[in-house]
Order: sequence, then structure tokens, then C-alpha cells
Amino acid sequence: MYVITEWFERYEINKSGRDPKPGEELRATPLSYVPWKVHGHSQGPGYRKLNRNCKLRTMEVLGIFGKLLELAGNCPRELRKGAIRNENGEPATAADLAFILSFPEKRIQRALDDLVKVGWIQKIESQSASQRDSRNTSERNETRNRTQLDRRKQRGSAQPQGIENAGKP
Repeated sequence: MYVITEWFERYEINKSGRDPKPGEELRATPLSYVPWKVHGHSQGPGYRKLNRNCKLRTMEVLGIFGKLLELAGNCPRELRKGAIRNENGEPATAADLAFILSFPEKRIQRALDDLVKVGWIQKIESQSASQRDSRNTSERNETRNRTQLDRRKQRGSAQPQGIENAGKP
């Protein structure tokens, strides 16, 4: 799961739409905007670190980060906490984000890696995310195996390759 670093301190708002004070009630509904501090002409160390790391891709990665803020802010309060989720409320993968943002998965993954490296987001390994990825991989493999078997049946060879000699020395 990817989580925006320092979500509460930097981007969360209270029910009045202002920076929340400790203990103050947060907006319960998805946010209609995410406050992103204005630095004007002076670029902070975070931006300079991003620029040093990403070079010619800085604006691309910065734009993707802006979209990640929107996705995190679009969650209801109980799920928000800076978590980046897909349209089903599950932790978003690079493939999910590529679909949501209509952008190539390789470039999304590279941007996520860059953002983790500079500390703007964190990758938190959760057991449920690992289980889901494992389950999805198993389902893809099972589907692929069924498809291959169906093709062999159509060609007249129902046995998967390698089975004919199984158990024989």
C-alpha cells in the first residue's frame, strides 16, 4: 500500500475546510480539494531533492504526485489517512494507478519508486495486499493454464506438454 507521507500535517482538513488542530474533527466526506502549500519562487528542499533524483522527469513525477493527493483525498475519513486506494477502496497497485490515470504502468511504477526514494510517499507492505497480489497472480496463472489446455484440445492434443513422460525414467 502506498501512503502519502505526513498526510495529516500537510494535507488533511477539518470539517470547516481549514488545517485541523490536534483533536479537532476532520471532514467526514471525501475532500473536494487537497491543500497543497504554495512555495512561490523559492523551491524547498523536498522539490530540489525530487528534481535531483528525477531530472527531466521531475514535472511528470510531480504531476503524478498531485493525482495521488487527489486519490488519497477522495476517500471517506475512515479510509483516508493518506492511503492511495483504487476505485474499490483497496490499496492501489501500479497497475490500478495506470488504469485510473490512463498512463503507462512502467512510468507510474517508476514515479512511485522515485516518490518513495525522496520520501514523499511510503510503501507499506501489508499482509492483505501481499495476499491479494498472490491471489491475483495465482488466478492469472490458472487462467493462462486453462487457456493453453483449451488451445491444445482444439489442436487435438489434450495433454499438457511434459505430462506424457511423467513418472517414466
